[in-house]
Amino acid sequence: AALGYSRKIEGDLTEWGGPKNAIAQQYLDLNQDGVLDSEAHTMVAEMGSMIPEHVPKRSYGPLQWGPGISPDTKDEHKQYLAQIADDFSQDLLESVKQAVRVAAVKRDFVVEEIQHHLRFALTRARGFCQTASTQICCDAVNTYLASEGGQGYVIHACSGAGKTSLMSHLMAEQVGGSDEASAKKVVVARFLGITPSSSTVR
Repeated sequence: AALGYSRKIEGDLTEWGGPKNAIAQQYLDLNQDGVLDSEAHTMVAEMGSMIPEHVPKRSYGPLQWGPGISPDTKDEHKQYLAQIADDFSQDLLESVKQAVRVAAVKRDFVVEEIQHHLRFALTRARGFCQTASTQICCDAVNTYLASEGGQGYVIHACSGAGKTSLMSHLMAEQVGGSDEASAKKVVVARFLGITPSSSTVR
């Protein structure tokens, strides 16, 4: 899970001994000399801007420095920390619930196989260009499909002639109809080599 939290604390740290103060060091990035590490602060700001939009984010503050965060002596600080703790618990719980919901969905490999072939066919159909010869094929196939059937229909041509695009176009026509007859049709689209399961003719 990824969660983003941003806190803003206001106040003059010099009132409490400056950056070398032990309490201040818990809230600031300092270098070995006890001086504010500007490079670290720049990196933190850049990291915050790179958090993806889908990651839950919360911002808090400004909170007055007291020194540090003192929930035992300041009610404002106590409420501040309680709010952060409650928000974090809620966000973490929701993240766990989301993970459980995703894990509960069982993959159906038959459905996934069908989706791959259907998506491939519809994509190839968009690039189909009708010609006089392909129109003859389409008319013949549609005549066959309108008949009683009872036997297979084979379309054959040399490699690169456009058989896949033609078949994709014919399939798209069959599944794209809005009439009652189209609604009753069962179209099975399967192409060789589209998925690992279709990499052989078996």
